[in-house]
Amino acid sequence: MSRLQKMGEELEIDAASANFSARTICASASQHQRQGWAIALSGIGVGASTYVPAITIATRWIALERQGLAFGILLAGASTGAIIFPMLLTDIIAAVGWRSAMQAIAGMIFLVCVPLLLWAARMPAVPSIANHLPADLPDGHGIAQALRMPRYWLWIAMQMLLTLSSVGIFIALVPCLVSAGYSAQHAAAFLAGTATAALVGNFLFGMLSDHWGAKSILLIGTIIGVAGILCLLAAADPALGLAAITLFALSWGSTFNLVNQFSPLLLVEAMGQRNFGSLLGIGNLIAGLGSAFSPAAVGYLVDATHTYTLALWLCAALAVAALIPIALQYRRGS
Repeated sequence: MSRLQKMGEELEIDAASANFSARTICASASQHQRQGWAIALSGIGVGASTYVPAITIATRWIALERQGLAFGILLAGASTGAIIFPMLLTDIIAAVGWRSAMQAIAGMIFLVCVPLLLWAARMPAVPSIANHLPADLPDGHGIAQALRMPRYWLWIAMQMLLTLSSVGIFIALVPCLVSAGYSAQHAAAFLAGTATAALVGNFLFGMLSDHWGAKSILLIGTIIGVAGILCLLAAADPALGLAAITLFALSWGSTFNLVNQFSPLLLVEAMGQRNFGSLLGIGNLIAGLGSAFSPAAVGYLVDATHTYTLALWLCAALAVAALIPIALQYRRGS
């Protein structure tokens, strides 16, 4: 990697983290419509300084055959934070108010995260990684060339379909369980159970990918996730409901995040290392914009049918459709 490319990564990560810190402060001081814009800009900072840069940096340190597990550990850390910090923030907001809490978050990001990212982005790549890449792995393509290649758009379609499905389930899960007769507390507990299962899935499927490959694991994981969604359809059954929801939490929870874990590996295999960070970012942006329609679609179906059944079937169908672009992923030269 050239020094210019490396400096670009460093500046992107550092600037995005500083941007997130500043925007969080702005959000805490904003009123009415301006508050929404400030929070939206904070979201841009989050997206620009988390998943894509973290994955890009990790590819410089970890050999390709070990990256599935490495990305699983990275995502497990993020999931752990998502489980712990909401509870802490609830207590902090109750004690000092949401404005002071957001300002404290911004200060912590600026004082802790920015220096850590400065250190991480400036660590040199492990020289041995380049020497252990498979011989048939492409060096890569220019961005304009990649955007004209069907395999890149198949990769984006895979991401979009799986994200549409998982976001729809996440949005619908708690109200779906409440409508099926469960208390809000029990529904929230099952939601937390899916997060716990995701931690286990990140490690388990990451280790399996060392032997079976990212494509095979993502195919298997998607099928398991679809089976979990079908279990959720039986949530209201008096005899099978509790067992069905438990199976859903274990199966869907352990697999819904595998697309974020293994899509970077599939991208490297299909497109090569050159411009990896840019192509990953473009693909995630397009897939993210597309998946933003999922909550609206789920809400429309629920309002139209007064039941979550059709919405759950739609989420299952989207995941099944994703099996096609996953199966069509391939390494150039194979």
